[in-house]
Amino acid sequence: MAENEPVEYRTVVRLSIGSRVTLLIASVFVVAAAYMFWVPLSVPNATGGPFGCQSAANPPADPFPKSVCGGINKEYRYRATALLASAILVGGGGYLFFGAERRREIRTGNHRATVPGETTAEL
Repeated sequence: MAENEPVEYRTVVRLSIGSRVTLLIASVFVVAAAYMFWVPLSVPNATGGPFGCQSAANPPADPFPKSVCGGINKEYRYRATALLASAILVGGGGYLFFGAERRREIRTGNHRATVPGETTAEL
């Protein structure tokens, strides 16, 4: 760097270790919520075989499957909602509690603006 060149700075934002861990845990909650919401549901019928109740995202609309499945679709929808709320609380709370690190660094490297027709190999 030449003596008369102005020094440029940049701000680097990095999540703290605690924030990264809580966001990782929150992502597990999000995956579990998606699983609970879209997993195919079934209940045993009178002969012992499974009766398909579709999923919490797409509950049965006909009266007969509704009566056989009961409230299993609502139960899984509530579980998915609770897991998603837990993910938001854990992720947001972890970020608020542990925060992010901000520091100012000297910008390094070649910052000369490219001139039209000039290749990057010449820089």
